[in-house]
Amino acid sequence: TDIQTVSQPSPIAKGTPALLKSLLSPRTYQVAAVTLANGGDNIGIYVPLFANSTRFELGIMLGVFMAMIALWCFIAQYLARHPWFARPLTRYGHRIVPFVLVGLGIFIFVESGTYESLRGL
Repeated sequence: TDIQTVSQPSPIAKGTPALLKSLLSPRTYQVAAVTLANGGDNIGIYVPLFANSTRFELGIMLGVFMAMIALWCFIAQYLARHPWFARPLTRYGHRIVPFVLVGLGIFIFVESGTYESLRGL
């Protein structure tokens, strides 16, 4: 008796360019879903900002926003693939991230002067 391996064909055609394949992969959708879920609180900030902006100001903000997203994605991809960063982040990232986020929260809390409003309580 021969053992046969059955594999399910990929839903993405073989002739599809690599960039399009990466955009259609389930992992891309997972990242997009997490990004939207984490960014939901920003809607309360950006909607009034965009609503009170001229078309020129809106164009500048959106251009800078897209350029910065591209830059951050490039940096993240570079760091995720660089052996010096990738190994420790893969191994210890789940332990480091909470401290980074709490530290960032404390920094924003102090820099914005929010702690001063608590003095009257």
